[in-house]
Amino acid sequence: MWSIDRIQYGAMIRRRRSLFVPVVIALVIAGCAGDEGAKPVSPPDSASASSQTSTAPVDTAAPSTSTTPSTSLAPTTTASPEPEWSLGEITPLGIEGVSPEIVQRADGSFLLLVTGPSGGAYSSSDGLGFTRDASVPLPQGADYSLLQTSDGTWRLYYIEFEPIGGVTPGQPPDPNNVLKVVKVSSAPGLDGFGPGQPTGIAQSEPSPAWGVPDTYALPDGRTAMMYVDRGKRDEIILLATSTDGVTFAVEPEPVFTGGYVDPYVIELDDGSYAALLSTTPGRPPQRLHLATSSDGLTWTVDDEPFLVDERIGYLDPAAVPIGPGEWLLVISVAEGDPIEGTHELVVTRLLRTTG
Repeated sequence: MWSIDRIQYGAMIRRRRSLFVPVVIALVIAGCAGDEGAKPVSPPDSASASSQTSTAPVDTAAPSTSTTPSTSLAPTTTASPEPEWSLGEITPLGIEGVSPEIVQRADGSFLLLVTGPSGGAYSSSDGLGFTRDASVPLPQGADYSLLQTSDGTWRLYYIEFEPIGGVTPGQPPDPNNVLKVVKVSSAPGLDGFGPGQPTGIAQSEPSPAWGVPDTYALPDGRTAMMYVDRGKRDEIILLATSTDGVTFAVEPEPVFTGGYVDPYVIELDDGSYAALLSTTPGRPPQRLHLATSSDGLTWTVDDEPFLVDERIGYLDPAAVPIGPGEWLLVISVAEGDPIEGTHELVVTRLLRTTG
C-alpha cells in the first residue's frame, strides 16, 4: 500500500538546458535499455493502493472476488494489516547523473556515489545538501554498489568497460566495441578503494541491456548480486551469489522478467527484503515498483507502481536506512529522451509502517 504527498514536479528538474552526455553515461543508462541544512521532510499520511503479485508488469487489474458470509460459530481470526509504504516530499539535489549509491558513515554523515557528467563521490551531513568529496578515490568505472561485511570491511562493486575494438585516443569507446565486466575493490574504510578484481560476472558480447548491479547479504551469509541483462523480448534481472563476496556464480533462472531494470535491495526490520525496481526505458516514462521477498531469492512484484508521472522518468533508486522502517531514498529522474536526455538526482524519504 502506497501514498505519495507533495511531489513538486515543477521543481524536480532545475535546469532545462540541453546537456551533452558522454558515452559512458549513455552506456550506463543503456544498461537498462532493451531489444545518505534542513532535516528530511516528515512523511505524509498514507493512502491505499491496490497490489497484486507478479514478476512482470501487466496492463489489467486482478479479477475481483466475493465471499459468502459464514454461518459457523467457530472463532474467527483477523489477518494482520499489510505494511503501508509512503514517500515524503521530493527534493532536487542539483547533481546530474545516474546510478546513485548511498551509505551512512559511523559519524552519521552520508556518502553518495554518482555515475555521469557530475560523477564521483559526494558527502552530506543531512542527506539534502551534498558536496564533492575528494577524500574518496574511486576506481574508474560506473554503477557503484557498496556493501559492508560482518567484519567491517567495505566492498565496492562497479562496472568496468573493456574495449574490444579500435579506440580513438582521448575519446570514449564506441558502445558497440566494449564489454562490461563487474569488478570488486575491498578496503577497511570508505576512503581506501583501489583497482578491483574480476567477480566472474561479465558480458559475453556487447549489448546495451546489461549492468546496474546491486549487492546485498543473504540470510545464510552469502553475497547476492542482481544485475540487468537482455532477455528474448525485454530486459531481465539475473541473480548471482558468492560465498566469499568476490567470485560469483549466476543462478539458472532470472529473478525478474518483463522489462524491470535498476534493482536496489533493502533489508527490512523483520529480516525480509524489499526491492525497488524501475521499468524499461524502452516504454517511457520509467516507473518505480516494489517487490518483496522473505529470503532474498524468490520475489513478488507489486504491479501497481508507487512512483509514476507521464512527464518524468524515474530510475536508478538507491536507499539507506535512517531509522526503523525509514530510508533516505535517492532517485535519478529524466525528462525527454530516456537514454540521451537530462538526468538529475532527487532525494525523498521512504517509510514503511505496519499499522
